[in-house]
Amino acid sequence: MARCLKLFALLICDLVLCSSCQEAVSVVFNSSSAEHVVPSTFLSFTIDAGQLFEGVFWNYSSAINFDDEVLLNLTSALAPAVLRVSGTDADRLFYNMSINETNTRATPPPGFTYTLTKGRVSELFQFAQKANVEIAFGLNAGPGPRKGSSSNEWSADNAAELVRFSQENFSEVVTTWELGNEPNLYLANFRFVLTDRQLVSDLKTLRDMLKEHHPSARVVGPDLAVMHFLDLYSNPNPNTNTNTNTNTNHDPNPNPS
Repeated sequence: MARCLKLFALLICDLVLCSSCQEAVSVVFNSSSAEHVVPSTFLSFTIDAGQLFEGVFWNYSSAINFDDEVLLNLTSALAPAVLRVSGTDADRLFYNMSINETNTRATPPPGFTYTLTKGRVSELFQFAQKANVEIAFGLNAGPGPRKGSSSNEWSADNAAELVRFSQENFSEVVTTWELGNEPNLYLANFRFVLTDRQLVSDLKTLRDMLKEHHPSARVVGPDLAVMHFLDLYSNPNPNTNTNTNTNTNHDPNPNPS
């Protein structure tokens, strides 16, 4: 379809350019087959983890209301799709799967900023279930899960609680996991450098944990930011590691000339 649209655009340009000439122009293209086919979830979308809390996301005062029927109807119209939950604040979350309250401001352990409760994450997953969209959840790879490690290694212990809960209650909804958001900006956001080698090691730790708690899970990453001058991930390149199913970057031009 994309190629057909491109050829159609070229046809329109040709007609415009030749509108003032006297020669007849004949253009033929074959639309009976597609050169490339995108998945049904190609058109997908993201919410920032900060929007799960009131007054967090860029000073926006209201948290997302997952009971909003208008929001549900609009989201359902985009299905099938993948709803990614990540962003900078995803790397500040502590997952507490024993608290049922949704609006609590429970104090997280040192190294974390916000507590994501079982009640609140259940609202998110139930919303996705009703809207017929899949969840790709960005797990915290920030300073919290690394606290206490002399070598800055990522601990999967807290993430495993969320993964276990999701698979026990919403296995058909939560299909994909990420580890961290824009790790090449951690120096600016969290005052530490996450090296390429450490990231690849952390992704292996994630994959090993998922083998136990969510064997069918997809892992996507490394979610690098646009800013190439902060790209610390050239050797070894996380894009070549075998622990992710799909490579992701936040960059419309990943190979600038």
